[in-house]
Amino acid sequence: MERDAIQAASQLPDSWDAFPSVLRSHHISPAAKRLILRLLFGVLVIQPDLCGDQETENFDETQVVLGALEASVEEYIQFDSLTGSPTTFRNGLDCAFFLNLYTTLHLTQGTFSTSSRKPYLETHLLALFDLVLHPVHISYGCAARSVTQAICFHWGKLVPWSWMMWSDLRLANADIVTAVTMQWLKSVRCHTICSSHRECTLAVTHLSENAMVGFTALSNVLSSGAAELRNYDNSKYPLLQLLDKSCFLLSTMIYELLRNNPGSHSRLQPCIARVGSGVLHLCVIRSIGPWRGRPDTNIPCQDWYLGLLLAMDNALLRQCLMKLQTDHLFQFSAKVDHVFSEARE
Repeated sequence: MERDAIQAASQLPDSWDAFPSVLRSHHISPAAKRLILRLLFGVLVIQPDLCGDQETENFDETQVVLGALEASVEEYIQFDSLTGSPTTFRNGLDCAFFLNLYTTLHLTQGTFSTSSRKPYLETHLLALFDLVLHPVHISYGCAARSVTQAICFHWGKLVPWSWMMWSDLRLANADIVTAVTMQWLKSVRCHTICSSHRECTLAVTHLSENAMVGFTALSNVLSSGAAELRNYDNSKYPLLQLLDKSCFLLSTMIYELLRNNPGSHSRLQPCIARVGSGVLHLCVIRSIGPWRGRPDTNIPCQDWYLGLLLAMDNALLRQCLMKLQTDHLFQFSAKVDHVFSEARE
């Protein structure tokens, strides 16, 4: 192993400026390319995160690296010409480094207009997302999978990149945002979110720098997730915990978002309506059934629910209640009556 690493290092160029061009070279070994990819990740992703730099300073360097990554994407994943199914040529760790490096650098450029989209590249990136989120056919163990998840969700800007890339829910493949956000929520620990822990600082930074799209993504997670909890299936209790995390993050930003974006209230209304309906679902789910008062955590989720409901105006809250009353599968009115009946006893 050490000998292979030394051999790979011996193939590296003498100049840092030449590193990106090696990624698209056909005369360098895969091991050398892996080493270069990790070095670029360390300098362009990890270092800014640790040092607090918000953006990569050298715009030209970023463009060169992005171009090299785009040119080499087929070295990571390709599609069968007959079946269209993806085939990966690298392990999950390599794909995670590639995906996070590309999305982090691309976000710093801020090029998300419809005209700047690259369908061919986007198809390959979606396949890499699927590989990282659902590594069922990849032959690496649980430890490697956890490292892969850490690369993607504890460093860089992969999560806010997905929020920006599919900020319009009408776009094809916009459902990837919910999958990415839910996976990211698993790495967020609410009991330390206000501390100086680097992981928590990164979570708050993601939301503060991308407030509108982050709020939209979390509201979609809450809305879609609450709809899956109608039958009180115990196997879905981890989903309820993720939705509680989304409520906490939403509660930390909703007042500031409304105050700082007075002209965007009409745009926020659908998101806030989804949040209201989702929170009302959770209030009932937490009050009756097998999950009532389950002491698995010390976090005050009811306070977060209340904070979100208080942020809504009366007309919108009334609209959410009327919509829930028409949901015959959930039987909201009957369950609320049950909660009041138990409270009287």
